[in-house]
Amino acid sequence: MRRVTGVVSAIVLALAVTAGGAFAQAKVIKIGNFCDRLGPTQTIGIKYCVGFHDYMDLINSKGGVEGYKIEHNEVEHGYAVPKAVEGYKKFKSDGYVAVVSYGTPITDALKSFANQDKISLLTPGFGISDVEDATKFPYVFVGVASYKSQISAIYQYIKETWKGPGAAKVVYLLYDNPAGRDPLDYVRGIPKKLGGIELVGEVACPPPCAEASSQMLQISKLNPDFVISHLFGKGPALTVKERAKLGMKAPLISLVWGFSEDEINVGGPDAEGYMGVNFVVMPDDLMKTPVAKDVVDMYKKAGKEPPREMNSVYYVRGIMNGALFVEAAKHAIKAAGGKPVTGEHFKQGMESLRDFTALGLMAPTTITASNHAGSRKVRLYKVQGGKFVLLKDWFEGPHL
Repeated sequence: MRRVTGVVSAIVLALAVTAGGAFAQAKVIKIGNFCDRLGPTQTIGIKYCVGFHDYMDLINSKGGVEGYKIEHNEVEHGYAVPKAVEGYKKFKSDGYVAVVSYGTPITDALKSFANQDKISLLTPGFGISDVEDATKFPYVFVGVASYKSQISAIYQYIKETWKGPGAAKVVYLLYDNPAGRDPLDYVRGIPKKLGGIELVGEVACPPPCAEASSQMLQISKLNPDFVISHLFGKGPALTVKERAKLGMKAPLISLVWGFSEDEINVGGPDAEGYMGVNFVVMPDDLMKTPVAKDVVDMYKKAGKEPPREMNSVYYVRGIMNGALFVEAAKHAIKAAGGKPVTGEHFKQGMESLRDFTALGLMAPTTITASNHAGSRKVRLYKVQGGKFVLLKDWFEGPHL
């Protein structure tokens, strides 16, 4: 396990002068973070993880949480389960009370460990939809719209907007791993529940989905009215280019990990009309918040330029995850009553979140002892003129 070096570490050192003394006798809460900086989803990790650490550094620079320093270290797992399991065991042995998971296969591998070891595992957007059930997974938390909730919301939008004759024909394009397969029951079941929608195909892209031409050609031949895409890494940008190349008219609507500025930057004009859901606001919205100003000021005080990652929606998600943990830490400290904060206290802290918006970055989320889902709401965006345009504000679809 290693702490990420570079800009983040430089800031930590710079802040030590002002914040280090205050923490000399302070208590510490240890929170671990998994990241993919070298594997197939590195285009996400190298931005998301900067946001997470920036927020933790910001909190520490202001005196921590109720006088507690947040010790936040990272394991780079390259989206590989064995490395993640090894890193988790290191977190456990070093006394970490909570960990941010990263990647559905990783969450799947760690969920039983978390329950057994009483270490809170936060999986916002990185997890398995079924861990929303607190009775089965008491130490695993989602907090934002799961893959199933995202699918349901997209179908709800299709139902509301389809004006053509007959049922709207939909194809589901998936990354062929546990993440892509996670919402299949909703992919197949929600059309029947809503009516007026027909699922006409499921097309899988084998990991790492480094080319998607054959998949998009297959989809084109199915002649759908809508394509729901659930890809990661380089795959989404490839589908944007292939859609334009094939002259496809069906809207391409992505789940959260395939809809970012990367697709605009790579796709250029081909990205026009690309759509996607998100469980956080976009970077332009972040930059209007006080937390963005605080982060910029923190970097300037350290003699550094603000990170270019701030322009990424994945950075926004990193900030959001950090804010969720800090809010939970406040409640955990109260639950500990002056004693060292344990994994059980942190669980109580997570289950104390009520209508929490993470500084206005997400829809209000409530987590209780019986429900670890949090919010099911998403926003829907469309690329127009090379920018993200909000089509539909916070909304959700039906349950099965």
